[in-house]
Amino acid sequence: MAGINTLLFSAVLCWSGISLAAASPLEQARALLEQEDYQQLNVLLEPAQRRYRRDASYWYLLGRAAMGLSDTAAAEKHLKKATELQSDRAEYQFWTVKAAAIRHKTSIC
Repeated sequence: MAGINTLLFSAVLCWSGISLAAASPLEQARALLEQEDYQQLNVLLEPAQRRYRRDASYWYLLGRAAMGLSDTAAAEKHLKKATELQSDRAEYQFWTVKAAAIRHKTSIC
């Protein structure tokens, strides 16, 4: 199954114009987010946690993957981490509030 996932992932990257050999995991993750492929985004990012533990964009992308997979508890946790690491990013703050609102069934507007 892992071979099939790798093959599919390579095909997605090729289709999006990203070379698997040249793209960093975070570049690959951004392409997958753009394509709304949350499952593959999660598969790519989960094993890289140790490597990117202090990278706000890593936590943001992982949070967006969790949101896309309807795991709002994980999304809120990951997005809060992104916001803690880089509090000046409005995009991170917006998605953190959105995840919390969905999780707690409240409105953000």
